[in-house]
Amino acid sequence: MAIDEKIQAVLNNPATSDWLKSCLEKALLRDCVDAANDAEILHDLLAARCDEALRAL
Repeated sequence: MAIDEKIQAVLNNPATSDWLKSCLEKALLRDCVDAANDAEILHDLLAARCDEALRAL
């Protein structure tokens, strides 16, 4: 499956959160390198936050 088909599948999936759909739609309007770099930073921050929360349990 080509990447555009994968993206459409995520956007069309009723189980995909509105937040993710919105972010993906906005990212597709941006420069792909800038959007990917920002997404990587977001991933790193959220993963670290999750790890910290799990360690606190």
